[in-house]
Amino acid sequence: MNKIDMKDLIAKYNDKEELYEIYKDGKFVGYLNDPLAIKEVMVKDIINEKETYFIPDFQRGYRWDKDQVLDLLNDINEWNPSDESLERYCLQPIVLKRVDNKYHVIDGQQRLTTLYIILKAIDESVSYTIEYQTRENSSKFLDELNEEEANSNIDYYYMYQAYETTIDYFKKRDKNKWYQKLRNDLTGAFFIKYEVFDQDGRDVEEIFNNLNAGKVRLTDSELIKAYLLSNIEDNNKNNKELEISFEWDRIERKLQDDNFWAWLGQKKISGPRINYLFKLQANLLKYNLSGRNKNKYKLDEKINSYRTLVENVSDKKDVVDFFQKSKETFMRIEDWYEDYETYHLIGYFNNVINRNNYDTSIFKMLKDSNHNKINFRSEVEKFILSDKVNNNNRSIQYERYDYLENADDTYNVLLLFNIITSINSMEKFNFSAYSKTIGKSKRYEIEHIFPQTDNDLTKNEIKDIINNLKSQISSLSLTQGNLKSMINNLNEYNFKEEYEKIVYDGTNSSIQNVNGLGNLCLLDSSTNSSIKNHPFIFKLHYIIKETQSNKNYILPATKNVFLKYYSNLSVDNLIWSNEDEDSYFEKIKDTINNFFKDKGVI
Repeated sequence: MNKIDMKDLIAKYNDKEELYEIYKDGKFVGYLNDPLAIKEVMVKDIINEKETYFIPDFQRGYRWDKDQVLDLLNDINEWNPSDESLERYCLQPIVLKRVDNKYHVIDGQQRLTTLYIILKAIDESVSYTIEYQTRENSSKFLDELNEEEANSNIDYYYMYQAYETTIDYFKKRDKNKWYQKLRNDLTGAFFIKYEVFDQDGRDVEEIFNNLNAGKVRLTDSELIKAYLLSNIEDNNKNNKELEISFEWDRIERKLQDDNFWAWLGQKKISGPRINYLFKLQANLLKYNLSGRNKNKYKLDEKINSYRTLVENVSDKKDVVDFFQKSKETFMRIEDWYEDYETYHLIGYFNNVINRNNYDTSIFKMLKDSNHNKINFRSEVEKFILSDKVNNNNRSIQYERYDYLENADDTYNVLLLFNIITSINSMEKFNFSAYSKTIGKSKRYEIEHIFPQTDNDLTKNEIKDIINNLKSQISSLSLTQGNLKSMINNLNEYNFKEEYEKIVYDGTNSSIQNVNGLGNLCLLDSSTNSSIKNHPFIFKLHYIIKETQSNKNYILPATKNVFLKYYSNLSVDNLIWSNEDEDSYFEKIKDTINNFFKDKGVI
């Protein structure tokens, strides 16, 4: 939170008009004839006043996330002015206009609402109330903060999140001490209150627009909502406002579903997610207006959806129609999400890496009205055939996928194998867990099932492998007679010989193609770093443990390959052999080829 001083609000006297011109941050706000319209108000006084603060429908909803709430809590908690300065903490300006015995909030509703929620969370009495015009029972919800209603709309979701954040914050801190700092008579917090009097002559919406002109205060989606509501025909305004608000909340709630959001291939963000939809719709609008150049139009990921709407749609009916079309676009995306096979194929497209300039975006699918299951399968196959490995061959060249030469393309094929495995087994691929597990690395990593090499192991890596193997002996289901004693007898001096006995089962033979597709799988970076260069038996145990703990998402085909699901029944479950490699490689080929052949794609 930035501290500001009264000097940031400058009143300039105009002799000719005998009015005050009010400026904020160097920008003209409006006129008034009473310099007392600007004054400092202590938070302790606001808390005790029985005022109603009304949030008009053109305002954004409540959107403070956890970090913003924590910033405010920490600012007050760490506020420690010197005895000499007696400096107070400023909570920024609030701009108000009294209408029908209520204060209409033009600026500052996020801070007023957050303050109210914090006071409720620490069980302190608060006399003022808050009403959101778009939320009929908002004052009741804020008073009770009922968890059961928290997911009924996006405003309540953020309000309850702020409440929980505050509860958690004071589990380890003194809430009474915090509260006393907030309302201290000499050094407590205060607002700069700018009250717009009737002499100003403007309504609150006009003042709001003037106050926010030229500032990056609202997101595109919030500006679109205000623009929509201001362009509704008067004869149907109330019903249309309710309809838009209801649909807006429904779409936002769905986008807040982490699996839906990850399925779309989006990075997790705080705040509203509906602008993703408006960016798609703005691109579709420009695409439809591009005439003969339609085929050349490419998705503009940085498009300003609000500016696109204002510049290309002026008629009131068409403005409202933009939202209707956005809703229809979203319903189409929802249909794809609910269809089992389409869900997996689109999710694959949205999460593959290194697209090689192949357009796999949702936008491409939306602008093509003929997309169906067969077309989606065909698009996936074309994508695979267009990579560097296949170079537009008429069939997939599985033997050319390699860890060293074509890692990104190999990754995409392994991910596709996992996706098709999920489709065939009716086990829904968890894109939320996949996205959460990859974290900042943006992807899983390719792991060698049979260790890539032990020749380059350092002394410390050898010690780590020995210690890990010994620590797992008690929980490993060992069937070979002397394997347990081999592990027990491991040390850094006899490691090479004994390690090879465990890895190769005494045959001293490696896998035919260590870097080929038949010896590779996908693992999250955390699991991968824990088992790299370890023998198969240890990797097997670790995969089972991770699967049971649900700490990291083990992909379905990765789990299957370590459980020898693709190998013959008579195989040795403690080692990875050439026979296992061959069986796994053939399974990858058959699974992907059969998936495409089922629909006559290849």
